[in-house]
Amino acid sequence: MTTQIQKFVFPLTNQETRIVDRDGNPWFFRNDVCSILGHANPSQVSARLDDDEKGVLIVETPSGDQEMAIINEAGLYSLVMTSRKPAAAVFRRWVTHEVLPQIRKTGTYGMDPMKALADPDALRGLLLTYTEKVIALEAKVAEQAPKVQAMLRLEGAEGSMCVTDAAKALNLRPKTLFAYLSSQRWIYKRPGTTNWIGYQDKIQAGLVEVTEYLQTKPDGSEVVRARAKITAKGLARLASAFEAVSSN
Repeated sequence: MTTQIQKFVFPLTNQETRIVDRDGNPWFFRNDVCSILGHANPSQVSARLDDDEKGVLIVETPSGDQEMAIINEAGLYSLVMTSRKPAAAVFRRWVTHEVLPQIRKTGTYGMDPMKALADPDALRGLLLTYTEKVIALEAKVAEQAPKVQAMLRLEGAEGSMCVTDAAKALNLRPKTLFAYLSSQRWIYKRPGTTNWIGYQDKIQAGLVEVTEYLQTKPDGSEVVRARAKITAKGLARLASAFEAVSSN
């Protein structure tokens, strides 16, 4: 029997994580989770998990059946706790506040789709669930409309701000935003320098700009420095990314 695999995309990094049902409980593909959390050696990481926190799933692929490592919720939280990436806490909140509630509300786990279609009571339950979901989504769209309009106006605005000020505007710690921008290839440092500058593709996209300024050295001489600043469009993009995983 083919195992049903659900795919979810973590909005903050646009990375995919796959989930399967095992006895009514969600299990996560270990390598997907490790990729999001920045664990470079998944096998070494999972070796530290308890036996009841990990398992193996046989997955049908074009090249034949393959064994893939999976972890349960407890294993997932263990990996989150050992991750140093700023996105780890956001990822945990996204899983616990969005992914798992969605799975449990729609009743996907533990339900045979063909049996559901043949069972009038189950079918009515599914229709009611999705009707409630549509109503909730419509209400959320109406609630988010002012925010969307504000974001659209912000994207079309001019001006920019330093990363520290952008972090304050997003209600984040500057250290968290710097780490995120670096990991997502918005900004970087040239070897031997301390200033952050923007990647060319982000500059061309209008998300980042680089400004030059004069810095006075201890001997009184001046030197030209460059630093990255977040544009209004970039701030709107960041606000949308963090809003997608932190609001519930």
